[in-house]
Amino acid sequence: MKTALLYFSGTGNTKRVGEVFKDYLLEKKHNEVDMIDISTHRQSLSNYDLLIAGTPTYTMTSSRNMNDFIQMYVNKTNNPKAQFITYVTHGWGHSYGHLTLQEFITKLGFRVIGAQSFLAPSNFYVYNEKVQPKQNEVEIRRLYEKITIDVKGLMDACLNGYIRIEKKSTFKKQQAKLISALSRKAFINQFSAKTLSVDGDKCTRCLVCVKKCPNKNIALIDGNIRFSKNCSACSRCMHICPQNAYAYRGKTFEQYNMNQQSISEQLK
Repeated sequence: MKTALLYFSGTGNTKRVGEVFKDYLLEKKHNEVDMIDISTHRQSLSNYDLLIAGTPTYTMTSSRNMNDFIQMYVNKTNNPKAQFITYVTHGWGHSYGHLTLQEFITKLGFRVIGAQSFLAPSNFYVYNEKVQPKQNEVEIRRLYEKITIDVKGLMDACLNGYIRIEKKSTFKKQQAKLISALSRKAFINQFSAKTLSVDGDKCTRCLVCVKKCPNKNIALIDGNIRFSKNCSACSRCMHICPQNAYAYRGKTFEQYNMNQQSISEQLK
């Protein structure tokens, strides 16, 4: 079975969950497993039997980046046998992204055999520490243990011919889609321009944030970092800056560790 693990990951959580899927498949002797970062991959996919698509949660739904990628680079003609599993990561609250992504993929004519949300370590503490305080090592380990168990349960079911869809309220899913569409136009696209700033004294003009922005939303203009209005609020720029020069609404913050080891390594 040839498998593609498609992921979009702002600060690393979704990639690390993807690695848990990959570890499971390799342990089961599925040797053809490709991990594909959709923010950099620009070629059509062909002859895959299983595609596992994962994104972070934005306003309770999946990332539009994944929808755009699948529509552009995955089609039934090149992948006639392909089935999908969808997943999302979220740091707090509820997510319906695995279901909104399932719905989108189904409309393209593919069969979705699994869909699940995973509660993961959160970087939301940067925006509102009262809603989601920064987690400690014990809390993070418990989340990783549950993710590992849940991935195994999902894959055991799907590879044995069962459909495993984590069900949630249809009404709330539709509500989340509406809120997401409205907030994207009103706020998300302008998230960085409206809320982020860069300390010119700390910034070394290394251009890491410019190069790593998945939406090409950041530019260096006249020696200063500037934002356009095509943001996805993935937070990558804030946490990848080597100098921690970014501020959110004028306040500095402790960066989320994007360079963690894989979940399996951390659980050893």
